[in-house]
Amino acid sequence: MIDLAKNKRCMNKEFLVCYDIADDKMRNKFFNRMKDLGLFNIQDSVFWGYLNSAEERAVYRELQKHTADDTDYGFIINVNLSKVVALSTVGYSSDDFPEDIDYGTI
Repeated sequence: MIDLAKNKRCMNKEFLVCYDIADDKMRNKFFNRMKDLGLFNIQDSVFWGYLNSAEERAVYRELQKHTADDTDYGFIINVNLSKVVALSTVGYSSDDFPEDIDYGTI
């Protein structure tokens, strides 16, 4: 039997969310929303974590909601940092990008 709580790769994909939002209030709201979705803040204006399809769409909607057309930018990209951290990062360890994250059950 597959333990879906432990094997998130069955349901979720690994994403990097990067943004440049000029307005402090909007940036803080977006920051808090990314934390609410279970993403980890790994640098200023950069989040990493696992998302299912609905959460990925929610991140996109939040980017649209919190960015101004003329000054702000953002993107969501499917990545595989947990596999290549030793080859393509500086200052991070494989522990910073775990493959299996136990979010627990409520």
